[in-house]
Amino acid sequence: MGGLLSRLLEVKGNSLKVIQLHGHQLKIEKQIGEGGFAVVYLVVDKQTGKRFALKQFNCLEDEQHSKFAHTELETLKKFTGKSPHIIDLVDTDGLQFALLPFYPCGTLQSIIDKERELRGEQPYALIPGQFHRKEIIQIAMDVCEALSFFHGSVPPLAHRDISSGNILIKKDNETRRGVIMDFGSTSEAKVSTENYQDCMRLQELAEMTCSVLYRAPELHEVVTHSLVDERTDVWSVGCVIYFMMYGISPFEFALKEGGSIKLAAMGASPVYHEQGFDEELVGIMKSIFTTEVENRPTIAELRGKLEELVMFDQLDR
Repeated sequence: MGGLLSRLLEVKGNSLKVIQLHGHQLKIEKQIGEGGFAVVYLVVDKQTGKRFALKQFNCLEDEQHSKFAHTELETLKKFTGKSPHIIDLVDTDGLQFALLPFYPCGTLQSIIDKERELRGEQPYALIPGQFHRKEIIQIAMDVCEALSFFHGSVPPLAHRDISSGNILIKKDNETRRGVIMDFGSTSEAKVSTENYQDCMRLQELAEMTCSVLYRAPELHEVVTHSLVDERTDVWSVGCVIYFMMYGISPFEFALKEGGSIKLAAMGASPVYHEQGFDEELVGIMKSIFTTEVENRPTIAELRGKLEELVMFDQLDR
């Protein structure tokens, strides 16, 4: 663990209870999340009483996990302070821990999960109405703004794992706003596939890092002599808009029916249910859900479409 600046202060069994991370003496309250290569804890700074999220990367014995952790930390450093809709890095030891702001509202996914539990609904039941039209548009615009920094980088970067579980919610004057997180999947956006090996390399990476319910068709089945670009993220934002409208992802019905998420995404024809239906938002999603990537809007074009809806809504008042 050479170079690790975090210092264990108290140990009970094998459980880390308090750590010193530079100027922060952090008491671990509870685990609040877990992913493929990291665990997230709610911690309290013992000096200030302020709550944070502490991400601990499980990367010390796994080379691939170590690469994901490095990518996440470097991406956090690159974009911290750039946008209120990209999570900031508060502190890090550069290897095992990332100290992040704590958002008590949770993620889009956790909000729907709690509502589903309260209602006693089945996993694939529709949960419309949790986000009204104005909130759906605003949160989607927030995500677009955040991604514009990724896509506008030199070279352009893609997040590659935008999903309901990777969008935190914060309150801004009682309005819910979106903040993107989890950057271990971030990569150069434009990838050319010249041969079968290129295709398999990208497809296998997507299977490891990109949530299957939000994965663009060109990542489900990568073809030779193609260019995969940042519009994989636009597809994922479309899935998030659908999720906010209905409480399920657009291709989740395939699981309910015992089918294939991959085939459902390749078909690019989700069901737009009458409950929670919004004609303008459905129109935007239909422009996104196409397997012809060149016809899919860019993140700037998508944000422009959403801004038009805001203007129309203001005129209708």
